Amino acid sequence: MGLQLPDIYKNKISIRRSISKGVVSTAKTAKSVREVPLFDVLKPYVDVQIQIARKQKSFYLFSNNGKHLYGVDTIRGKKPYGAWAKLLSDIDIPYRKIYNTRHTFITAMLKSGELSVLEIAQIVGHTNTKMILENYARFIKGEHLKISRSFDPFKRRGDMDGDIRGDTDKMQLS
Repeated sequence: MGLQLPDIYKNKISIRRSISKGVVSTAKTAKSVREVPLFDVLKPYVDVQIQIARKQKSFYLFSNNGKHLYGVDTIRGKKPYGAWAKLLSDIDIPYRKIYNTRHTFITAMLKSGELSVLEIAQIVGHTNTKMILENYARFIKGEHLKISRSFDPFKRRGDMDGDIRGDTDKMQLS
């Protein structure tokens, strides 16, 4: 909500501030202040929003008549009549909190396999990977079944005979 036009540069978005109940403030925590990549898929939408902001002579990426938005309620509105509820209804998705978009984003990044858990944690402003693993990885079912079947956890390495420790071929199997 607090993004300003200068916060978007060189394919990055700088997260520095938030807006709540009309008050512009610094980000919630020190870790919340961060730079995140501007994904190619997002660029066209950001470019349109930049054009709208410039047309309204607004410093803020998201604005209403040139002034920053009051807060998330400006988008959410009152359930079940607000813009968020209407959007979900229009695209035939049952109502859910707007915050769920964050959960969906994190889960999609995890499931893609394109980013490490550490990279995802840094993008979303978590201090470590624990939060990601505890709160989001559980929503991804069956990923372990998608691994390559040619993987050999007992593959010989170097001069060793047998498994990694090199001791199983010396064991007497009964």
